[in-house]
Amino acid sequence: MEQELLKQVKNIERVRSEYLPKKIHLLLIGEAPPDSSDRFFYYTDVKTNDWLFIAILKAFSGEMIYKKYIETRKQYDISSFKSKYLNLLKENGIYLMDLSSFPAGKVNPESQKDTFVKSLEKLVENGNMDKDTPIILIKKSVYECLYKKLITDRYSVLNQRVIPFPSCGQQTNFNEKFLDTLAKNDIKITIK
Repeated sequence: MEQELLKQVKNIERVRSEYLPKKIHLLLIGEAPPDSSDRFFYYTDVKTNDWLFIAILKAFSGEMIYKKYIETRKQYDISSFKSKYLNLLKENGIYLMDLSSFPAGKVNPESQKDTFVKSLEKLVENGNMDKDTPIILIKKSVYECLYKKLITDRYSVLNQRVIPFPSCGQQTNFNEKFLDTLAKNDIKITIK
């Protein structure tokens, strides 16, 4: 079982690295990949419960593209559609990291805090970002775990309050708080 989990984590990080921008203009930090091995933000063939991707797509591309994605997902193979928008996120310098590389139910994400901070420092060392790169923390557990540490380490965390994960009825709340955070910090990115 442990070997299978390590294989899953390695695959998740391989796929995530394909969408790493040369220069990150906005870093999103989530909690962890889903428990389900067939769902992950950067997988192009997610059939259901692609909550975070759908919310990010809606925030940066608007209602029309969001509705087109929903319809495409119902009727067709969505891989090429999602791949297009993941590449547009990359081209616009938007990148998602997770507090833990291990799926949500496998490890306490907070136990991965030191490893995560080292990964963040590596992005700075490699020139993918600097400490002034805007960061948005997504989900209460991520905010509570990382906010003070990142502020103390002089990273530029934009949200001064929790932005919930966009599932379980929190989609509208996520959208309002996410867009409000972007607006208050004069972040204007549109993806079409």
